[in-house]
Amino acid sequence: MLGLAIALLGLAIPRNRRLWIVGSWFGRRFADNGKWFFLAAAQDRKIRAILSTGSRDVCSQLRQHGYPAVRSNTIRGIWTALRAGAYVHDSDPIDANFWAIKGALWVQMWHGVPLKRIERDISDPQHSVVKTLRNLDARKTRSRLRALFYEPWRLKKEDLFCCTSDILVPVFASAFGLPASRVRVTGYPRNDAMWWSSQELLSLEVSGIDECLATAAARGTRVILYVPTFRDDTVVGRPVFEHGWNRAQQAQLDELLRDLNAVMFVKMHPHIATNWNVVDMADTICFLPSDLDVYPILSRVDILITDYSSIFFDYLLLERPVIFYCYDLGMYQSSRGFYFDYDLVTPGPKARTFSELLTAIKGTLQGTVDFSEEITRTKSMFHKFSDGHSSNRIAMEIRAELGLISPTIEPL
Repeated sequence: MLGLAIALLGLAIPRNRRLWIVGSWFGRRFADNGKWFFLAAAQDRKIRAILSTGSRDVCSQLRQHGYPAVRSNTIRGIWTALRAGAYVHDSDPIDANFWAIKGALWVQMWHGVPLKRIERDISDPQHSVVKTLRNLDARKTRSRLRALFYEPWRLKKEDLFCCTSDILVPVFASAFGLPASRVRVTGYPRNDAMWWSSQELLSLEVSGIDECLATAAARGTRVILYVPTFRDDTVVGRPVFEHGWNRAQQAQLDELLRDLNAVMFVKMHPHIATNWNVVDMADTICFLPSDLDVYPILSRVDILITDYSSIFFDYLLLERPVIFYCYDLGMYQSSRGFYFDYDLVTPGPKARTFSELLTAIKGTLQGTVDFSEEITRTKSMFHKFSDGHSSNRIAMEIRAELGLISPTIEPL
């Protein structure tokens, strides 16, 4: 009933086309595309961008640094959302009050180039997300009533959807049940961080890591970042990532890194905890907080190691080496499915075992493994822009949709 009352109130309150609500990571973190778009939009004097979050800490932190922020389900947060002309976010739209933001222009930036299938396109027909969305698409009354009470945002589709390349337009249109005309090629704001010379709030998040990177640079030490992706089976009762390396294997890795003057940072997905029976080795191996935003430091990473995470698509913009530690490729592919042929779009050595991972690291550091041509080719497939102006392009698209500029103006 409260949601209905807020929605009815929204019909009577005029929306300000120059007031934009920005959401980030389900309202839990200040990270990803929501963060970097907000930081750019906050500098634009022609609009007023306000971050909406469910996190008391995020809201307090931003306000302390002079940024406008509201908590989503407070009176202030709801009032702000009722007046906003645009709602810009990067995941499920739960970082603002749905009923208050319902009448605004919805802009979805998402949180990565999808290698694995998402939303309606997930291969497993029994996957909970697939079942829910297919029932809603079929307009089944029971499913729509359940969504109305528990996930009302699933009843509304995005007005604009942002991506990085023309090849992704049909992918996102299919996954989110949108006409292709709503999907716009803009680039991702989080990748703009690679071009920024200074980042607001950087010291709040990565000051310790920044010191490590500075020390590594001074010593001529090369930096490796290992970022394994989210896995569906880790959220069913036991959100744990167990596969890594044991203490004996870590000793081998430590020795290799010392011999080749390298250091490795390991960062898990924010939704996954790890129960590896290992410890930090201060000189060579460091486990980062799982909720850390690594985009401010990506430009200072020499080699990326991942499996199926979309971060490697972003890292291609730097045209640096990537190693793919895909020990569970068959299992992962069968549960989710891929949009693209894995071997064709992963320009780097594939390691299926820990021993192969060590070999790949050694070959890459010594320069005996070279995938530079494949990296350039794949980059051109998945990135139309490589300039650090993605936030500006998204803002231009929003302005055009809201009638603040002519839609014929070409975005930057």
